[in-house]
Parts: sequence; structure tokens; C-alpha cells
Amino acid sequence: MRADQAPVDALVELPECCLRHAIESQPALALRMRELGFRPGVRVQMGRKVAGGARLVTIGSARYAVDAHTLRQLEVIPVAA
Repeated sequence: MRADQAPVDALVELPECCLRHAIESQPALALRMRELGFRPGVRVQMGRKVAGGARLVTIGSARYAVDAHTLRQLEVIPVAA
């Protein structure tokens, strides 16, 4: 599933291929996402939607607003609570 399709408040994990599309199409974006902590195996709490289709996401203690375009490129796996 893509990150933009995950339900609000869902806990998801980033699979090994999580940034494959971004790496292929926008290497600079993929690098920035890795710098922010978006790496395979990381668990991400999907927050509420905000303006323009962006979403608030939490990784560890850090919260980010991620735009809709980037969310569409990020693969995630739902984690059972």
C-alpha cells in the first residue's frame, strides 16, 4: 500500500522496497527521506491529513508534514497493533 492510502492513526512499517520509486525517479528526494529517518524497517505513525493532501507522520519522537506527492511514492506495510 502507498503511504497516502494508509488510514489516519495507522502504524505502518517501511519495507525494504519503500523508496524504490523515489530512488528511480527522484534520487535527491530519496536521499532527503533517508536523512529524515524514512528507512526500511522503520515504523511510522500516520497522522491526520492537512492542507493540500499532506499528512503529519511521526517517526520516533520526530513529527513531519509530508506532501501528497511524496506520500504517493512511499510504500508501507500496515502493522497490527
